[in-house]
Amino acid sequence: MRKNQLILEFSNFNNAYVKAIAYGKDGKVEKTHTIALDNRCIVDGTIFNEKEFATALKEAFPKPYPITLVVCCQEMYKNSLSFPQMPMWQAQIQYRKEIKAVTKPDYTLLTNATKHGGGIVFSSYFIPTRIVDTFKSVAKLVGARFAGVELFGNYLKENLPYTGNYAYMYLRRNTCSMILVVEDHVVTSYDFGYEDPSEIERNFLLVLSKHEFEFERQSISRYAIDSDFEYDLEAGLDRIDGKGTKKFKIKYDKSFLAKLILSTEETKQYYSDIKNVLLSYKGVKCRTSRKQDTFRYNKQVVAKLLVRGKTLCLLTSLPVDDYKEEFGVENEPANSAHTDTPCLFKITGTRRSAEARDLVAELMQKLGATQGEVPTEDYTKQLATQTLEQLIESGMVKIEENF
Repeated sequence: MRKNQLILEFSNFNNAYVKAIAYGKDGKVEKTHTIALDNRCIVDGTIFNEKEFATALKEAFPKPYPITLVVCCQEMYKNSLSFPQMPMWQAQIQYRKEIKAVTKPDYTLLTNATKHGGGIVFSSYFIPTRIVDTFKSVAKLVGARFAGVELFGNYLKENLPYTGNYAYMYLRRNTCSMILVVEDHVVTSYDFGYEDPSEIERNFLLVLSKHEFEFERQSISRYAIDSDFEYDLEAGLDRIDGKGTKKFKIKYDKSFLAKLILSTEETKQYYSDIKNVLLSYKGVKCRTSRKQDTFRYNKQVVAKLLVRGKTLCLLTSLPVDDYKEEFGVENEPANSAHTDTPCLFKITGTRRSAEARDLVAELMQKLGATQGEVPTEDYTKQLATQTLEQLIESGMVKIEENF
């Protein structure tokens, strides 16, 4: 519970403002006051005339409460680092070593750590130090102690009555501050400005999709909104106050290349090696589609590379029964779209990758194809790791909702 504090809620998106909230000795809000900041007041992301602002603040709050700054700013950037299951103290040591490499000069770091089934995720938020320094100066000008800076999302969470897993959006002056809460912990805090309310739902889906990927699809099916205009999501979650009715679920339609980009470095190398072997045969052409690589020999489909789940698969036109015992191939279902390549071979490791190349040799010998020099194209360079959010924005992953 906050006591004898003045919270300064600072936003420099669109219609910039500072909302001041004074908490008395009993922890209750004594007074709130909003100071609008026009474009002339904001320079380089922070308040230009500190003395003028301090005078306005002191008039509204004569008592010099200790000041805590909560920030919602365009210049903030986020980084996430994941670690496998280990004691928290070990993860913190490792985190401190790695975060130095991604920290920009002159930024103040705020961190949230969250445990989940796969390990520990550290969400790091970087706020320009010049903004923090501005409010330190303001505190000095009004004769108050500067108590520190906090993530706006954490401040929002502590004032909410909800429990469990949910999303919450705070909409003020064409700015949205969004938090995702899992097991009563803030796992994501995200702020953005918008011109049209339709942008709110689009950004919500992007943030939620990234969260579900990182946190093993733990369900967020409820939400709440505090808005300065009438607004409701159409995504279909259950509104905590009972207004929502439909269930909402996200499904990711990942393209073949997106699946490879999200796969292990080993899988990417298997793909590169096998593709080079297939293309070493004269007359073999490859076409990459959203679903797979398709290889044709003299215009006839003879092989395909695709990803199912997290497994790279080779489909060929070889008769399954002739290679089942030696290579452990499987029958592709009769009702699949791959009746021209019914022989399924799953590549799950280095040995299976080598066997896949042997299977290609068997296929090409049966077709009478002549092998030339094996290309040395490194296809892994085209598969550099990207986040799910980046893949969604590029169109390589599509979101399907309300199904």
